[in-house]
Amino acid sequence: LALASCGTSGQSVKSCGGPADHLKNPTFKVTPDPPVKGSPLTVEVSGTLDETLTSVTSNIDLQIQALGIIHASVEGGAPLSLSPGAPAGPFSLKVGPIVPSSKPPPGKAVVKGQIHVVNERSEPVMCIELDLDTQGDASEAALAPPQIDAPTGITSCGKSTDHVPDFKVQASGGVTTMTGTLDEAITQLSLDIDTSIKVAFISVPLKATIPVAFTPGIAKGPIKATVGPSTVVMKPGLKAELKGSVKVNDPKADEVMCLNVDTVVGEERLAEQPLGNCKKASYVFCCEAGVPCDCTKGTTSPGQCKSESYAFCCSIGTPCDCSVPPMLGNATDILVV
Repeated sequence: LALASCGTSGQSVKSCGGPADHLKNPTFKVTPDPPVKGSPLTVEVSGTLDETLTSVTSNIDLQIQALGIIHASVEGGAPLSLSPGAPAGPFSLKVGPIVPSSKPPPGKAVVKGQIHVVNERSEPVMCIELDLDTQGDASEAALAPPQIDAPTGITSCGKSTDHVPDFKVQASGGVTTMTGTLDEAITQLSLDIDTSIKVAFISVPLKATIPVAFTPGIAKGPIKATVGPSTVVMKPGLKAELKGSVKVNDPKADEVMCLNVDTVVGEERLAEQPLGNCKKASYVFCCEAGVPCDCTKGTTSPGQCKSESYAFCCSIGTPCDCSVPPMLGNATDILVV
């Protein structure tokens, strides 16, 4: 969505795979390329699979800036299993056109790096190289982003009239499993996204209707998808709240399934902690003026300071620890435990 709202230059997406990849003759296309600020964006992938795929892992190594609040490196693996899977033969996927919002998101939108997709035997399926660098105000501040853990607050919001009337979602041990019975074959659908993400005190709406077309499609009958356990991590880490719904509709605008999302994406990492405490001026505001902020507890804990104060005291820079004196110097070392 951010890329659809801002312009970029240079070749955006290309294959970085080799002759051993299971997706032969891969083609990656972005229209327009480069994306044009304010214009709809379409992404297409095609090729020929030389084997049936039911389980893949996307190994990600990216640098990302987006929405004026995310500026991070993204590394790790994201497993995905599908039943029925993608059969051997021609394969194509088209996402879009993604119509940007009337108000472009703040800041630059940058995605650079590679995504290596492998099968369950760790054999290469395809490799995607991204080099997207949109126009934006580079001076806009970027806050630390969330880690990407398997969301646990995903539930079904489907109805008995959906085309997957028995759709169920279960989450356990970092793995999310979705099951149901599809009462029609599908080669086209649309994603009706109505969500928002909140990082610190900044909330950004994420809304769009995204058409998706794929070959050979999904056959009528039982379906199952499992996601995780993910090892993908954004650095640095910061909690973010993701709330809203995602509805999947068929070409007749009939609802296929619905997902409610109400979860905290990521958590503060305990492995990397700044030495010392926050600075004296921040300490006075966070610990001595009004209700002290307890950064070891959540924003809704009893006796907690206001959410705006919590965001400043616990999410920006070094969190304030009101149980010890403030930092008097300007130390910025990192303690790894």
